[in-house]
Amino acid sequence: MPGNVKATGVKPGLTYVMIDVYDSKNKRLTHASVQLTVQNGVKPNGNSARQYGIF
Repeated sequence: MPGNVKATGVKPGLTYVMIDVYDSKNKRLTHASVQLTVQNGVKPNGNSARQYGIF
């Protein structure tokens, strides 16, 4: 299901989001790990990057 994800930080720190992509037969195609750093003093929606994967 394509789409965008928005994360809102509660307090400064570091977290990871892990993503597994499966096919229709429940076979894992790939895994991705995204690091999110929450910092004080950045404007909302101000620091972002996009990365695309094609399967």
